[in-house]
Amino acid sequence: MTAQLTIYLAFGPVQEFLAQARRTRDLSAGSYLLSFLAARSLAAATGAGGTVAMPSLDGNPLWQAVNHGWDTLSGEQQDLAARVGSVPHIAELTVVDEAQGRAVAEAAVSGWNAAWQQVAAAVRDYLGREVLRSWDSATDATWRRQIGETWTATWSITNEREAAGRRKSLRSFALQPEPGEKCTCCGSRQALHTGPEDGRAAVRASWNEASNQAGHVEVRKEGSERLCAVCAVKRFYPHVAKAALGWAVPRSFPSTSAFAGFAWRRQVLETGATNPALRAAVATTVAALAQEGARQSDDSTSFSTLQHLARGWGAEQQTASAFLRYDGDWFNPDTINAAREAAAQFTKEEHRERRARLARSARGLLRATGAAGIAPPGTDYALLVMDGDKMGNLLRDHPARRSSISKALGDFSAGVRHIVETKHDGRLIYAGGDDVLAMLPKECALPAAQALQQAYVQAFAEDIPATISAGLLFAHEQTPLRTVLAEGHELLEHTAKERGGRDAIAISVRQRGGASLTFAAKWDSAAVTTIEEVAKNARQGDYSRGFLYDLERLLPVVDQLADPNAGCELLAADYLQGERRKKQGAGLELARERAGTLLRLQPVTGAGTRWDVIRLALWLAGPRQEER
Repeated sequence: MTAQLTIYLAFGPVQEFLAQARRTRDLSAGSYLLSFLAARSLAAATGAGGTVAMPSLDGNPLWQAVNHGWDTLSGEQQDLAARVGSVPHIAELTVVDEAQGRAVAEAAVSGWNAAWQQVAAAVRDYLGREVLRSWDSATDATWRRQIGETWTATWSITNEREAAGRRKSLRSFALQPEPGEKCTCCGSRQALHTGPEDGRAAVRASWNEASNQAGHVEVRKEGSERLCAVCAVKRFYPHVAKAALGWAVPRSFPSTSAFAGFAWRRQVLETGATNPALRAAVATTVAALAQEGARQSDDSTSFSTLQHLARGWGAEQQTASAFLRYDGDWFNPDTINAAREAAAQFTKEEHRERRARLARSARGLLRATGAAGIAPPGTDYALLVMDGDKMGNLLRDHPARRSSISKALGDFSAGVRHIVETKHDGRLIYAGGDDVLAMLPKECALPAAQALQQAYVQAFAEDIPATISAGLLFAHEQTPLRTVLAEGHELLEHTAKERGGRDAIAISVRQRGGASLTFAAKWDSAAVTTIEEVAKNARQGDYSRGFLYDLERLLPVVDQLADPNAGCELLAADYLQGERRKKQGAGLELARERAGTLLRLQPVTGAGTRWDVIRLALWLAGPRQEER
């Protein structure tokens, strides 16, 4: 009997495709589309006689929808299958011989390309009918060229796992020059346009028409947003998902400001449940937004904690629910941009007046929340990127356990959504095998990462040493999404895995001018397990701000002391100097305990400093309770 052979299959360029996103919904749509194409590819491969060895697809709702039909899924499965990518673009398939292997690999590539062409055709029809109505032969030529050059596929047939790595290293890239005005989303491909001219004025005119037809929410007005064919597919396929995929998918995704403002909204809903004045202020603002025609989100699945709190408003639940449907930008006078939402026939003066009214409404609500002791909305959110460590080595070292390893990855992937969304109020973008991509509120991100790491390890048998690393980036809501994604992956690959030695998390806070602190730490270190406790103590005033900021000066001195106990005594003495400590009569033992906790906040050597960890705790703490 001929020994089984393995096909190692990969499609790309994945990271570039994902990074070419200007909005969170572009990122979500792109990630989901990749999983759909991967599922169609593997379906074609199995139809040609191949058997999927990796990833494990048992119970995967997206895989079931592709293979058995949308109607075979339950309601909960349909919700998951319609919005979370879960099938990786890299796979292993087993075949009986090389001839079958070649047929299976070619079927997989054909399946991917056929699915891509199906999606692109549905979007092209929609664009010509609803968006770029002056579509002509020049538009069509650009479209066909870009759609046909999007993907590369690599595969090898072997009984040696290492051959896959060698084959992937031989990837060739055909760099095709792109003429004319470039897409404002990817910045590399030519923007679609109508008519023979491809200069900026002509392309802007085409996309100004598109904005007027599709609406300023879909395409920014006055030609300020111009899309190539590939970015247009990501932007518009949710509008025609039934034709493109076979089922409907969501057309919205929480904005970065929605994640950044999570804690503020939670406090508004919690306090408003027993504060009639605050409820009245929320009702006034919601009524003003409705009167001005501010666009509401049609996404009703985000932030389960907020949805629960809204129900606590009883007879005024409708007001609380409406409060959650408006994007966070509507509650910030500095970011209100009513012009994007207004009807095209409004004059510029009418736009300005509308913005002014909405800004006054937002300021009124902020005054009311401030009077209730609620700090203003935050401006930062978190991107979490996770990936299993040395999965190739794990499979090679445990050849008889490949099926159980694949099942463990499938079990972990199936539980990610519950951890991210239900327990930690985040929004899952992708969970396939050992990869996770999610956005979360600042306050929920580190606990979510820790819970996912624990779930990953627990999914494997005790004698299989599986570990996972993570990159956790806190970013300002207005930082370009492309930058956030690139830095998140950099944190994972270079800081957590290379500098941190894997089985680690790398954390960075990125202010608008760039990263302000970065470090990596092992999952079981105090720098990870204790950081939330330190942040809580700082928020409650158990650590004075003066003492914590004094540590920047004291820690280098402590590190030079030969006796660790002497360092603890030095920090304890400084801790006791605070006026508040004196008034409370804080004892020496408590001071030593607080100082010892801080001294344990040590990152991996060469991947940040202890002061970076303490600065993160201060940043996570936000204003003290008495300062709110």
